[in-house]
Amino acid sequence: MNSPARSKRVSPGKAIRDLCLRLAQLDPTLLADPDAEILDLISETLDCPRISLIQLDKSGGVLRMSTHGFSLENFQSLNEAPVVRRSLEQSKPLLVPDSGLDKQLSEASQLRYRTGCFAVYPVQVQGHTAAVLCLSDLMPDSVEALKKSSADMQLLLAMLGQYCLSARRIPQGSEQPATTLNDDELGTLMRLVEKLDHSLDTRNIFASFCEIAGSLLPMDAMLVIHDSLDDAQHGNIVVQRPLHYDELKREYGGLCSQWERRHSRAISIEDERTSLVGRELVMFEGECPDELRCGSCETFPVFIDNDLFALVLISAEQDVIRDRRRLKLFSILAHHLMLHIKKGLLMMQNQEMQTVDSLTGLYNERQFYKMMEREFDRASRYRVPLCILIVDVDHFRDVNETYGFETGDMLLKEISAIIMENVRSTDFVSRYSGERFVVVLPETHNKNAEILANRLRRFVENNSFFISNTNVFIKVTVSIGVSSYLDHKPANLAQFIEFADTALFFSKRNGRNQVVGYSYVINLMMHDTDNES
Repeated sequence: MNSPARSKRVSPGKAIRDLCLRLAQLDPTLLADPDAEILDLISETLDCPRISLIQLDKSGGVLRMSTHGFSLENFQSLNEAPVVRRSLEQSKPLLVPDSGLDKQLSEASQLRYRTGCFAVYPVQVQGHTAAVLCLSDLMPDSVEALKKSSADMQLLLAMLGQYCLSARRIPQGSEQPATTLNDDELGTLMRLVEKLDHSLDTRNIFASFCEIAGSLLPMDAMLVIHDSLDDAQHGNIVVQRPLHYDELKREYGGLCSQWERRHSRAISIEDERTSLVGRELVMFEGECPDELRCGSCETFPVFIDNDLFALVLISAEQDVIRDRRRLKLFSILAHHLMLHIKKGLLMMQNQEMQTVDSLTGLYNERQFYKMMEREFDRASRYRVPLCILIVDVDHFRDVNETYGFETGDMLLKEISAIIMENVRSTDFVSRYSGERFVVVLPETHNKNAEILANRLRRFVENNSFFISNTNVFIKVTVSIGVSSYLDHKPANLAQFIEFADTALFFSKRNGRNQVVGYSYVINLMMHDTDNES
């Protein structure tokens, strides 16, 4: 079952996304055999010599089968393909690096394939399986590469699903509308792919998506509910023109009802997990005039890995909603967006299991608590000095809003580097949350901790941070709160951290760009008590 050596390997990630762009440019109406052209492109990208695409009707019957690299005549039923049947029964992709480990699969693969490595992908469209993509005669490392590129393969499968659906709707030989992408549409697709590929930050990604997609499909608003992978869901509302809140609440309520029927999980516009972008365009009071009403609406369900991952609703002018061609392109863009969102959520879950913050390279919050518990126990048992600093970047939100989140990320990395350069090897620094850092100082008394805190504050204040996208230098400052185990005698770890956080609050309240120790807070409270007496 050995296969001749090949000069290429399966292209992960970017190559599959490039393939999707090439498929988007194809006009099936101009091709004698569009199935063959598509399979040729897939074979070239994935370095797969034998490919088949089995298109199915809604009852699971075979409509037609297209092949590349081999021929299979008189194929009528999935009963003749046990490997495909198993994948459909499990409703998920079947990637097999060695069929010899499974007797049933081994017997089936030996009948037709030269290697025991293959992959079978059900192609889901609108909640049912429209086709099955089969890749056979693969190399073991090719199967591993496909596993690592599962998110990008989902985008390819979504495009194949749309192709199969359109092929089913339009009888062969009838006149079909042109579907090739023009330069503007292709440029939009490429800008979106580039935007998503260079950022895993979902804070502003929905607004960026609407800005990019809106160049082809002008919309009033986009409403999204998506799975958050933790038995809950997130909602996002992006408003593009002035609308009344009651209109948004009505449309979002309908979307929430659809979601609840599918997932038995409720969400509403008042839920803290629902974010509203473009709040300044929303009128909250009074009656709703006609000009502030939503336009026509269209809902796009997004299925990933056989599950409904998101519902996307857009409101736009009626002529936009009637343009099925533009809606089809938007559906592809929305699917790519949701794949990116799910990838980001999975990476966040993975980050929580790690010890290092991916942005700054510092310990993450989880590791901070783990190490802090050890240091606090040691200080409690042996009565040795221990201090912590909580460092907060002043007016960080203004930096993000003025220069963008990428600049904010750059700022956090540079400040973390300044802190690391000025602490001892026995100290440890963590990114605490957002724009906050925490510095743990074992064997350090309160006075020395405050000296170090002021040194860090001055280093940040005296530094000029270069913003490359605007070619300017900016100045930022930090506020720092300090607490000491021996001086402030916290009852437990939570209180120890709370003392430093309270000191930080007073440093902010007193004007920022300063260091405040919890001793100051104690003295202030005693002074207030004396005045009351």
